[in-house]
Order: sequence, then structure tokens, then C-alpha cells
Amino acid sequence: MIKNSENAHTIGLAAVEEMMESMTFCVM
Repeated sequence: MIKNSENAHTIGLAAVEEMMESMTFCVM
């Protein structure tokens, strides 16, 4: 279960990073 939680957390971070990149491109 711990591994699954870490995996979900990593996926969440990746999604947030993608959103931040998209926002930066939109602003630029």
C-alpha cells in the first residue's frame, strides 16, 4: 500500500508540473 501511495503521489506531482508548464506557455 505504501508503494501505491508513493506511485500516486509521483503521478500527482508529474501532473502538477505539466499544468505549471502549460500555464507558463500560455502566459508567454
